[in-house]
Amino acid sequence: MTSKLHDIDTRPKVFCADWLVPLRNTGQWVPELVELAGGHEGLAIKWGISREIEWQEVLDYQPDYLMVMPCAFEPSRIAEEAGGWLSSQPDWTTLPAVQQNNVFLFDGRVPSRHGPRVIDVMEGLAEAMYPDRFPGLAPDGMFEKAVSLPN
Repeated sequence: MTSKLHDIDTRPKVFCADWLVPLRNTGQWVPELVELAGGHEGLAIKWGISREIEWQEVLDYQPDYLMVMPCAFEPSRIAEEAGGWLSSQPDWTTLPAVQQNNVFLFDGRVPSRHGPRVIDVMEGLAEAMYPDRFPGLAPDGMFEKAVSLPN
């Protein structure tokens, strides 16, 4: 993976949501996975704990990618429960991630558990951010583009 990312000068800003109501960022190993996959998770601390954050922090951060991965949720449940909440947040449409159609739903059952499958999460993050460099890298069902969210 590193060899395919060596020429990336600016890493995209990524926000990974571990929970929605209340809104929480990811922690533990996920920020490091984002970094290894070629992004920068500026609202989380690598190997730190997940914390509740305000929507305004997300707006101020202006992420290029929004990765939604609520703990233990499968993508269909995330789409069902998160879509309306996310798109109803103030200034949702001003986020670069929304404007560029870079909102992804991850199988939340995987990133929330430590084990060998965290590599699948890293591969999914890399494929979502760099689809031309990593086509088909992640296992099927690891993530999907959130096509039904208004922008």
